[in-house]
Order: sequence, then structure tokens, then C-alpha cells
Amino acid sequence: MLKKIKLISNSICYGPPPAFDDEVEQRLSISSEGRITVTAYNYGGECILYKRTKVEPFIAQEILEKIQDGLEHGELFLVTDVGTWDLTAEYENGEKRKVGGSLSGCCQQLAEVSSVLRECMQLPLYVFDGGEAEEEE
Repeated sequence: MLKKIKLISNSICYGPPPAFDDEVEQRLSISSEGRITVTAYNYGGECILYKRTKVEPFIAQEILEKIQDGLEHGELFLVTDVGTWDLTAEYENGEKRKVGGSLSGCCQQLAEVSSVLRECMQLPLYVFDGGEAEEEE
């Protein structure tokens, strides 16, 4: 069972570099106790957003279970020319696992988690799918 995760989502892709002030990276952490933290950085490396919240532990555990399910059963794709995400997962037994993917074409479980986290934090997060699913609706 997952105890906590740290997710770094980076929107930099092939093409002209972003403007110095453009947001390009988001760091998200979730603990099974319900702490969720988001930090965002611009292309210049400056922190431009810090938001911390606490949700009920059962909500955090449901989110972590969906992430674990996506990592174990979903297909993770690496698409070039799009942003990426890198996840460090820490399990209750102390084991750590690192995995990554593209901010495009993620599995159903991780796309659902992305939507839940955007709603929970009330922020346009990249998370696992880059926010594309929300733009299409």
C-alpha cells in the first residue's frame, strides 16, 4: 500500500523555449494522512505558487490506491515532444519506486486521479495527463 508520493510534472517539450516567467514545472506530494502540497516553478526556476491543504485521510488513501492501481495495471507510455512526469512512490513497508511517463496518453486510472486532484486543489495541474482531458470537455 502506498504511504506517500512525490510527483514532478514538467511541461517543457520540443520547440522554442518558454518565456522566462512561464510556469513549466509542478511538484505535488500526497501523504496517506491527507496532506497535499503543490509547488509550481517558472522557466527561470523561481517558485511562483505554493499551496498546501489537508483532506480526510480516506480521500488521500483513495487517491493513492488509484495511483497504485494505475502504476500496477495501467499502460505507461513515453511519447516524445511532450512534457513528462516523474513519480517517487513510497510504500508502507519502506520500499521506494520511481517511475515516469509522458503528459499525454496516460492510462485511465491516472487520468482519473489527475481530474480528482485538480478538483481537490482547485488548480490547473499538469499531474499525469498535462490537463488535456479538461481542455477537451
